[in-house]
Amino acid sequence: MDKIKILLASLAACVSLILLAVLLERTGVFFYASRLVVPAGEAETGSLPFTEGLDDVKNIPKGEIRYRLNKSVTFQNTYWKGDIMVENPAACEYDLQFVFYKADTGDVVYESRKLKPGEFISGDRLKRKLKEGTHNCVYKVNAYTVQGESLGDTSGYLTITVKK
Repeated sequence: MDKIKILLASLAACVSLILLAVLLERTGVFFYASRLVVPAGEAETGSLPFTEGLDDVKNIPKGEIRYRLNKSVTFQNTYWKGDIMVENPAACEYDLQFVFYKADTGDVVYESRKLKPGEFISGDRLKRKLKEGTHNCVYKVNAYTVQGESLGDTSGYLTITVKK
């Protein structure tokens, strides 16, 4: 009789742990906990490692906002860094910040720090958990003076794919 009670208590504990894990996953606790161990993307000096659009950012007319970014971002899973690639070219006279929004909800899913001219980020984590699949997004590039004054923004479309 005691063995049956122990077996039932063990079974109840296992079921409780499984339900707790499902609840934590559904509420995003694992996603936010992963942010403690997955570092944010670091700004580097130089240029992104692809040539598309490079000629367009070598000589930027005064007052224009130009930048480079990967418009087809991929994550192996929602918890780790993906191939987010954003660049503020050296010829740009403004600091730039990149923000990605889900097109259907307007939720912010990524936000870079302000990049100075000549800086780029190659690989970063999401701000918000995305489900597996392809997500249509809008990006906005905000321009700032060296003193931090907002000058305006420009925008476009990109996709973010989460593989699992």
